[in-house]
Amino acid sequence: MKRFLIKILLFVILLLIPFGYYLCFLHPHFQKLADIGNYNLSSLGFILFDEGYTKRIIENYPEENYLLVSEYDEKVSQKEQDILTIGDSFSQPRTGSYSNYLAHITSLNVENLPIGNIWNPFKALCSLLNGNNNLPGVIIVESVERYFIERLVELDLNQKKDLNSLEKEIEFIREKKTSELQRLIERTSDYYRNIFTIEEKRPVRHLKLNKELFSCKGAEKDFYFYYEEITVTNTINEIEIASNKLDSLFMLAEKRGIKLIVLVAADAYDVYQSYIVRNPYPKKTVLDELSSRIENPCYIDTKYLFMPYLEQGVKDVYWCSDTHWSPVGAKIVAEEIARRLDSLDVLEK
Repeated sequence: MKRFLIKILLFVILLLIPFGYYLCFLHPHFQKLADIGNYNLSSLGFILFDEGYTKRIIENYPEENYLLVSEYDEKVSQKEQDILTIGDSFSQPRTGSYSNYLAHITSLNVENLPIGNIWNPFKALCSLLNGNNNLPGVIIVESVERYFIERLVELDLNQKKDLNSLEKEIEFIREKKTSELQRLIERTSDYYRNIFTIEEKRPVRHLKLNKELFSCKGAEKDFYFYYEEITVTNTINEIEIASNKLDSLFMLAEKRGIKLIVLVAADAYDVYQSYIVRNPYPKKTVLDELSSRIENPCYIDTKYLFMPYLEQGVKDVYWCSDTHWSPVGAKIVAEEIARRLDSLDVLEK
């Protein structure tokens, strides 16, 4: 009997191997879900959205197809009105980013310090300001809302590191890449774990809006967001520390003769929460409390920037299928930065 069971088990295993191979490598539905990226809602939640959605939006923004932003080169960047951006994925040089639109709007040379999602952007900024680096006349530092206060609280304002050391550290972290096979195994595991997890515990949450704020077919009133956007909380003391450190960063930049723009990439949940129908999650107020403490005109809270547009019914400020701004939101941000720089007499007349 024991031998019989072992034979049956081996037969079942051998039968499952080609079936598993098909599911992981050949099944078209899974392939689409597995290959749609690493840092967006489609990928995190294994959700298939309208395939023509992104293309339709991009086609309305012709400058989307012409990338002007480059990576920062200290030896080349010597113009007074060059603009340096430092930040996470919102600031990475790519078509459709706020920095790319800013380059089109101002006709200035916009460059990005390539720290990606690896380094605290405020640490990178502080290191450069405290060093002897050759820096442009305008620096924009950006951070996503959910890590904004934490990044400022842990900041050492006396931190000093030259650009070469910073680049070597970033490159060392970048080299730790996973292989294609390892990524496929991880994605397969994530896929099936997601299928058998109740929606309330999945990385991507889904709620309904009371008005159409997206143009994605079949999801015009659907709001998808990353669960971390509602799990990060900060104390009043931490908010106060963050506010004080921002003031210190503005003064540090001013001493170097640099105009510093601080940009908060508001979490989508924070921006859209007032339009959610029967919201089961708590209201986010941390960014409101921080922004109420800051009066510097070089500080930009994108939540307050976007709210009037949503009230007017502007769609796709954020991608329906992604945690980031679409070209719609990115261009709004770029135009606001250009207005602030113009009001400060930074841009050439």
